[in-house]
Amino acid sequence: MPNSLNNTYDFLSDHTPDGIVLSGGNDINPLLYGKNLISFNMNVSDERDQAETQIIEYAILNELPLLGVCRGAQMINVYFGGSLIQDLTNHKLNKMNHVGTIHTVKFNSYFYSKQFSKKVNSFHNQGIVDDTLAKDLQPLAYSKDKVIEAFKHKRLNILGIQWHPERNVNFSLFDQKLVKNLFS
Repeated sequence: MPNSLNNTYDFLSDHTPDGIVLSGGNDINPLLYGKNLISFNMNVSDERDQAETQIIEYAILNELPLLGVCRGAQMINVYFGGSLIQDLTNHKLNKMNHVGTIHTVKFNSYFYSKQFSKKVNSFHNQGIVDDTLAKDLQPLAYSKDKVIEAFKHKRLNILGIQWHPERNVNFSLFDQKLVKNLFS
């Protein structure tokens, strides 16, 4: 969807989606969560931030399933009152690179009946840790350096993931099941 719509609600109402996916992309403007830009090199789009805020509101009002992928997950967190680590490479907890790599994430037992690990791709320089996660969201998976890699809303049908299933040549069965469960 273009970020330059005059009325995002009218566009969505005219197209009546069954669910919504917020995709990856540029950085979220830290002014949305009460922080200043740490670098003028950040790639932010205020128009996209505004459009996605309206899309989240529409999904909530219409009880639609909502999946946030990478930036989309971060936007969901910010919408619900969370914040972001603007640059994971300089964060005190960081012990690994999250840009252009594959790494293991560990899922907690809440997600399935037991804990398990999965390799995922990673393309994010911003991230969420426990003290930046919105109170209405529940962490589901962490990377080794305690960055939250997946979360769900405590009451609504909303899921956020930091990896990009769409960038894999073949969708993993896990990712297929994850998406089907959310949108069914």
